[in-house]
Amino acid sequence: MFKNRSLAFRQCFFILLFVLVFCAIIILFITDRFYDLVLRDVEKAAASMTEATANKLDQTFQVAAR
Repeated sequence: MFKNRSLAFRQCFFILLFVLVFCAIIILFITDRFYDLVLRDVEKAAASMTEATANKLDQTFQVAAR
């Protein structure tokens, strides 16, 4: 494949290949970190909503008990 290509072409090809692989690794790392942050945020929001709903129900039951 590279026998008939010039040295400059081969160097550019391998440098570009290295840069693409490096960028792909960086993108995968950032995506993984972003996923973890979003998941943590969703879990916190769900816990807050659950607690707020439970508090509202407790208040309703206290009024009903009176």
